[in-house]
Amino acid sequence: EAINLEEEIDDKKLLLNDAIAANLQCTELYLWLAKLESEFEASKNVLNKAITNVPSDHVIWIAAAQLQEENGHEKECASLVKRAIKKLAKSGVLISREQWMEEAVKSEKSARPITAKALISETLNSGLESRLQYFTDELAKGKEKRRIWIEETDRLKTMGGLVCARALISAATSLFPLKKKVWQASIDLESQVGTAEQVEQVLSQ
Repeated sequence: EAINLEEEIDDKKLLLNDAIAANLQCTELYLWLAKLESEFEASKNVLNKAITNVPSDHVIWIAAAQLQEENGHEKECASLVKRAIKKLAKSGVLISREQWMEEAVKSEKSARPITAKALISETLNSGLESRLQYFTDELAKGKEKRRIWIEETDRLKTMGGLVCARALISAATSLFPLKKKVWQASIDLESQVGTAEQVEQVLSQ
């Protein structure tokens, strides 16, 4: 409340820094302070500190990736998402496949398509182990993977995540370039939401 009552940005930042020092695990405080910072480096430093102190919170990692994207650092954005997924998995943080998709769509809707695509591509196989454990044959596993990805492409489209849907089905066609069903799913997607040129582009691959 005291922070909200302050009208001057610098005063708010001072209070937030004090609040963070007293509660190093509070994600919201870091995010608030990062938004108040007007310079990229200052915001980045705040989020880096957050990652150091709260490495198990995926929200902080995503915010850091989005900051890189907002400032035109696309490679750094994608690299940070990749590092985040590995770090969270290594730390035993369990985030469902559905939650990653929701975060990706949220990034897309907030005009951070690079972050959205990176979240989709880096979690392509996340959480699939339990769903594939009953398939002993590799061909059957591949078929089930494709079925899941095609189904999720449609779900992402329904959620309003067209960038995410395209990223997922594009990854599927890259991994299974000889499978007609994934290509058909890509064609169907562009037929529903894309232009004639985009449909033609898929057909020409």
